[in-house]
Amino acid sequence: MEELADVIAYEPAIAASIFKIANSAMFSMPRKIDCLSKAFTLCCFAFSRD
Repeated sequence: MEELADVIAYEPAIAASIFKIANSAMFSMPRKIDCLSKAFTLCCFAFSRD
């Protein structure tokens, strides 16, 4: 996962979208997520459950 997050970091538009989703009310995290690998992992697990 972390390697994929490193690749995504080179594309600012995709990284921004992942941060926007991870920090949305849908996840209701107590703090803002500022690490791309954590945001990416959170989104991947959430969408793989469905």
